[in-house]
Amino acid sequence: MVSGAIYVKGNVKQPMGNVVEVGSDRPGFRKFMSITDILSEVPDEKILSPNIMEDGCLYVRDGIIRDTIAARLDSDMSVIVEGDAGMSTGILIKRGFVRIEGDAGLNTAVLLRGGTIVAGNTGEFAGAYMKDGVLIISGKAKGFWGQI
Repeated sequence: MVSGAIYVKGNVKQPMGNVVEVGSDRPGFRKFMSITDILSEVPDEKILSPNIMEDGCLYVRDGIIRDTIAARLDSDMSVIVEGDAGMSTGILIKRGFVRIEGDAGLNTAVLLRGGTIVAGNTGEFAGAYMKDGVLIISGKAKGFWGQI
């Protein structure tokens, strides 16, 4: 999900996509918005604790595993995940900064167009088909990284 909102009346399960929970404007429903949208278009959305937006940076602190974090980001904003991430973190980013303080799954920084992604260990295919940008892996990269 790159932009928009999803409303859920019931429970949600992990892994989730490129979303965080925000204050809902529909009684009885939980509202989720795209991380990319929040960093690009709607930074004033009320992000629910323990996640916070502060000085141009979204801090994701809830421990929920997410896939496609910051997909297609094209702004000079940042997201810091205080934990692990799922697959395809930073896919198709043009600008921005993503730091996964734990491990990131397979396809981290795949199709990267610009910006910077920092992660601990990564799954397979990290940096595959990168055209620009920087991927920093502070731990181990599983096989097939840097593939074209």
